[in-house]
Amino acid sequence: MNDADILVIDDEIELCEIMVLKFTRQGYKVKACHSAQEAEEYLSQHIPPLILCDINMPKKSGLEFVNDLREKRMPCAVVMVTAYADKEKMLEAMRLGCVDFITKPFKFGHMVDCLPLWLEIGNTLQRLTKEKDLSEIEQGLEVIDTIRVKANLMARRRSA
Repeated sequence: MNDADILVIDDEIELCEIMVLKFTRQGYKVKACHSAQEAEEYLSQHIPPLILCDINMPKKSGLEFVNDLREKRMPCAVVMVTAYADKEKMLEAMRLGCVDFITKPFKFGHMVDCLPLWLEIGNTLQRLTKEKDLSEIEQGLEVIDTIRVKANLMARRRSA
């Protein structure tokens, strides 16, 4: 498969298939992996700007996976997806640099609305990493913080 815009990682095969179908219909290129190990293999050749990752998976959790991504300094935005709204896990995900935290069951309309913001964060990280300009990276991080605030405001408005 060619480079995807979005990598979905979830051991629930049916959910992956639905996400691929819905996001593809929106014009995105989507790749699904059903384990952290499968995702790592894909990421050895392709780095998408956005990863949607389940937290609770066999063998390696989503948080362990994201920690490994950060250690490798992979330039991508990560959104954690979980059926268990655990405040500690949410805080850990944010500490690891995740741009958002979505609980299942979620509304696909909300995710589709947030995809452009999440992708903008990931694309900005990739562009800045390629340029390796520290002053631009600092400015980019400020832009990313602004985008994250906008995404959180959108999420709050949708849930209100």
